[in-house]
Amino acid sequence: MKVLSTHSVGLDHIDVNAAKERGIKVGYLGDLFGDSVAEHAMCLTLMTLLRIKEHVKYDKYVSTFVAV
Repeated sequence: MKVLSTHSVGLDHIDVNAAKERGIKVGYLGDLFGDSVAEHAMCLTLMTLLRIKEHVKYDKYVSTFVAV
């Protein structure tokens, strides 16, 4: 193993010292997806408040959501 990477924000769950002793580079993506996570959370919040799901049906043939 040459590189150890994680999608999480921190490295608390990785023994960084042991990895360095073995010559393994350790990295993480950090705040790469922070904006998209926040946008998704806001979208879900608005959908809950506006009850959008009741007005949308799933078109299984097109695999997209279509407004009713």
